[in-house]
Amino acid sequence: EFLYVCWYGRDAHHQEGWKAKQLHRIGFVDGSDPYAFGFLDPEHVICGIHLIPAFSHGWTVNILPPNTTARTESEDDEDWQYFYVGQFINWDMLMHFRDGGIGH
Repeated sequence: EFLYVCWYGRDAHHQEGWKAKQLHRIGFVDGSDPYAFGFLDPEHVICGIHLIPAFSHGWTVNILPPNTTARTESEDDEDWQYFYVGQFINWDMLMHFRDGGIGH
């Protein structure tokens, strides 16, 4: 078994984290990067996380190539420019990122 993944990168221009009181913002790695897509052993996946489209930044066609496997046909080759990392889905996820919880 394996996972086919499309990698994301952090937005270096966005102030994020606990001190900035902002969620982390990520976007797709440029589709021309040879490491934009890859395979991953499911045993290396620690947990999943919720990605929230950054609606105010809109759509783009400039990151991933047309007809990529990262989207459905109905999306017209458009992708969200950025996503926010929803790290506070529940208390366990909060403690996972903040440390201090039992088992974290």
